[in-house]
Amino acid sequence: MVSFDVEFVVDAPIARLWAALKDANKIFPTILPEIFASIEHIEGVDGEPGAVRLIKFGPVLPPGSYVKEKLVSLDHVHKSVVAEEVEGGHLAIGFSKWVANMKVTDEGDKTKMYFTFDVEGEGPAVEQAIAQTKVGTAPVFQALAKHVVDSGLYA
Repeated sequence: MVSFDVEFVVDAPIARLWAALKDANKIFPTILPEIFASIEHIEGVDGEPGAVRLIKFGPVLPPGSYVKEKLVSLDHVHKSVVAEEVEGGHLAIGFSKWVANMKVTDEGDKTKMYFTFDVEGEGPAVEQAIAQTKVGTAPVFQALAKHVVDSGLYA
């Protein structure tokens, strides 16, 4: 197993960003349609551990690209989330496991985001996917933070 970390700061207060994350299924396809064509809850109780969502990717990925992602744990007190890919996504390109652990911490009017990815896989796409994740995670959440601030929502 390989683990790697990604951390960065976004320009939105933690309370507002955390509240917006609860609406991520609606927000991400709206603000980043080139990445997320749609996100829908398909199994379990939405927002509760065990829930599964289907993410269909936009035109930046090959046609038909998708991932089914299971919510493993959600801690509102410590502001952390663990999600595991269960079908498609990285599992379709050589990984046998892809688990994302996210934690957010307060930085005043900003939020620090920490991600640890625990992955297993082999093949030519593995190193490329890890490199893309290291570069591509921050812009997605920076776009969310910008949406939160610009929209005035989640205040």
